Formats: sequence, C-alpha cells, structure tokens
Amino acid sequence: DPSILPYGADARPRRFGSRRHYSFSSSAFRDHSERVCSAMASRYGQHPAVVGWQVDNEYGCHDTIRTYDPGAQQAFREWLRRKYRNIDALNEAWGTRFWSMEYRAFEEVDLPDRTVVTEACPI
Repeated sequence: DPSILPYGADARPRRFGSRRHYSFSSSAFRDHSERVCSAMASRYGQHPAVVGWQVDNEYGCHDTIRTYDPGAQQAFREWLRRKYRNIDALNEAWGTRFWSMEYRAFEEVDLPDRTVVTEACPI
C-alpha cells in the first residue's frame, strides 16, 4: 500500500526496500497494524505463557520518526486548527505579520522542516 510510505524532508517517498518503509502517521498503516495486533490478541491473548508482546522494535531508530508524507501534513494542519481555532490566531501567535508572511488558510502552512528559517521572528 503506497499510502503508508514515509517521506523525507525533500518531499520524496522513502521507497520499499529500506528498513522502516512506513509512516507512523499513516492511517492505513495504523489500520493494518490494528488488524494484525487484534488477530494476535485473539489467537494468543489468553495463552498462559504469554504475558505481553511488543508490536514494534526500536521505535524511532534510523531517523524514522519524522515524516513529511501527505498524512503527516494533514495531521499537522488539523492540529494547528484545533490549537489556534482560526488562522488569525495562528498568525498572531507566530508573529507572521512582521515579515508580511501571514497565512490565509491552514492549508498554506507546511510542516516545520520544510521551511527555511534564517532568522527567528524578533517579536
């Protein structure tokens, strides 16, 4: 399922074949994971020798936590919408007026690592 591929900061998908070729923010990945974990729990959950199991190993190793895939971008914008409620509040909090960088909509806000900041806003 290509929708589970993570994207690098260069906005290119990390293709199949490397380790950790999935995005933790992908809803499809989470759905597949839930299906597998539910099947394991149904099959082995009551076995007396099983006290627990780990569903992933080395979470976050190999620089795999951050992803810039469309799902992560959408989730970030939804988080901003919940946090600030409207784009004017975001602009005020971020001081975007200083360099005439106001956003008109949450859909214009990119993930932080895709922006180039040479100087912090002085306000």
